[in-house]
Amino acid sequence: MTRRERTDHRYYIEAVGNALKAQGIATGGVTGGMSREYKRRTAAIGFGGEVIWDYDDSHTTLSLYLEWDEERGWMMHDIHEPGAARGMAHGQYNLDLGLVPEPEKVVLHVQHMLRTGSPGRFDPVGRCHRSAAEHDPAFEAALAAYLLA
Repeated sequence: MTRRERTDHRYYIEAVGNALKAQGIATGGVTGGMSREYKRRTAAIGFGGEVIWDYDDSHTTLSLYLEWDEERGWMMHDIHEPGAARGMAHGQYNLDLGLVPEPEKVVLHVQHMLRTGSPGRFDPVGRCHRSAAEHDPAFEAALAAYLLA
């Protein structure tokens, strides 16, 4: 792999999506691409209608999905309506699992969240572990492990 080549991250994301499905967690599909403005690899796994997340009575969750990017790793994203007068709001929670954790670790965190209502550490900005602009052979190798899996 040359310095400019980047491993296709979608195989890793699909492995996480398949691990969620294998544990009976309904997903609304897996998407992956490239962020236009920052040129970083991104992905999202939406949850199906069966997933109900009600961690308190302050709002109604309208959309819940896992979000991944190559700088921050996995985040839980909650789009909710805190009330008709206040409109839409977003909550972003860092799973603190690193950049390419094993799919089973992501599943365990999601199961814990659904069971307890604890999504992770609130992180509206999204702490970065690395820069997408810098080549990282170890990161590329971690993604490449899922190419033929």
